[in-house]
Amino acid sequence: PGFMGPTLLWIKENEPHIFNRIFKVLLPKDYIKFKLTASLSTDFSDASATLLFDVRKREWSEYLISCLDLPREIFPDVLESTDIAGDISTESSKETELKKGTPVVSGGGDSPVGALGCGVIREGIVSSNIGTGGQIFTTLEEFKADPKHRVHTFCHVVPGKWCLQGAILSAGLSLRWFRDNFAHLEKIVGSLCNIDPYEILSKEAELAEPGCNGLIFMPYLLGERTPHMDPYARGGFLGLTFEHKRHHFIRAIMEGVVFALRDSLEIFKDLGVKIEKVISRGGGSRSDLWLQIQADILNSEVFKSEVEEDSAFGAALLASVGAGIYRDLDEACSKTVRYTVRKHPEEERVKLYDRIYKEIYRHLYYSLRHYWSPLQ
Repeated sequence: PGFMGPTLLWIKENEPHIFNRIFKVLLPKDYIKFKLTASLSTDFSDASATLLFDVRKREWSEYLISCLDLPREIFPDVLESTDIAGDISTESSKETELKKGTPVVSGGGDSPVGALGCGVIREGIVSSNIGTGGQIFTTLEEFKADPKHRVHTFCHVVPGKWCLQGAILSAGLSLRWFRDNFAHLEKIVGSLCNIDPYEILSKEAELAEPGCNGLIFMPYLLGERTPHMDPYARGGFLGLTFEHKRHHFIRAIMEGVVFALRDSLEIFKDLGVKIEKVISRGGGSRSDLWLQIQADILNSEVFKSEVEEDSAFGAALLASVGAGIYRDLDEACSKTVRYTVRKHPEEERVKLYDRIYKEIYRHLYYSLRHYWSPLQ
C-alpha cells in the first residue's frame, strides 16, 4: 500500500473501470479509521510515503498530482498523527463493542510509529530495526534530503518533524532463509523443546570469531532498496575457504545484515547527523550476539527497549497524547520508554569491522552489479 503513486497509475492504465469509481484513496489503517468513525483522512507519515506528497511543505503535491493527471479530490485531508480523526460511531460501536464516542487518533506508518515506541523522537537517536526487512531511522528537526536519493526523507509521526530512513529488504529474512534450508534439525528440536530455532542458531554463531575468518555475506536476496535501489542485486558469500564451518555462515549473515544497515547510517552522517546512540528493535534485538554485532559495526552504544512490540506501543503513545493523558510525545516517551539492555562497542572489534567495511564490503555492490542483470 505504500508508494501509492505507481499503484494508482497502474490501476488507471490497466483497470480504468475501477479507477473511475475511486472516491478517496486511503492507506490500510485509514480505511479502518473510516469504518470506525466515518472520517476520511490520513496522517503526514503515511502521506509522505505515497510519492505524491511534498514532504518539505507537508502537503499534497499539486504539481505531481497534476503531472500524473490524477484527480486531486481523491486525496484525503492530512492530520498530525496525534490528532483525533473522529469518534467511534453508533454503527461501529455495535459491531465492535467499543464504546460509542471513543476518540480515534490519526496514527501513522509502521516504521515511524515503531521508532516512536522505543523513544526515537529527536535527531541523533537512531533506531536499527532487524525484522523481516531492516530499517535504520532517525528524527530530523528540520527538513533534509539526500541529493543523491540514496535514503528516504519522510514526515515523522512527531508533529512538525521529519525522519531519515534507510531500508534493506532481507534482514531477518536472510537468517530465515538459512534456517529453512539448512537448519531442519534445529526447527525440530525447537518445536519439541519449546526453544526458538533462531536462539539455537545465534548460540552456534558465537563459535565464530568476529569477521568470520574472512567470510562476508551480501544480503541482497530480494534485490536491494537503500542505498542501491536495485531489483537485480543478488546475495552471496565472499571469501569462502575449506576451513569455514556452518557457524561461520550464520555469523556472516548476521554481520552482513548490519554492514548493509551501516551503508545508510554512513549517509546519515554525510547529511550532518551526529549519532548519539542506537536503539535496536525487531526480532534481531532478541539475540544478544546480534546486539553486540550492531554495537561493534555501527560503533555506537546500542540499547534495547523493554517493550518488544514497539509499533503497538508507539500507537498507544499517539493515542495517549491525542486523548490528553500526556501533553506531547516528549512527555509520553520520558514517562514510559525504558531500556533493559545496553551494549558497548569493543575497540578491537570496531577496528576490525571498520577495516572490513571500508576496504571490502562497501565496494562489493559496485564491483559486482554489472554481473547481476545477466543472471536473471
